[in-house]
Amino acid sequence: MQPPRQTGRLMARKRPEPEIVNYDPSIHGSLVDRELPEEFDLIEQYWVDEGLS
Repeated sequence: MQPPRQTGRLMARKRPEPEIVNYDPSIHGSLVDRELPEEFDLIEQYWVDEGLS
């Protein structure tokens, strides 16, 4: 009698890794929207200085 094939069950659950694509703003667009949707009210707005926040 042979022992059960445990690796077969584990390997059956393994899916191929999806391809990771680097982000490119010219292809994928902006990460943030600077426009406020109409259903929201702007209370306060300020800019953050790079390297100081």
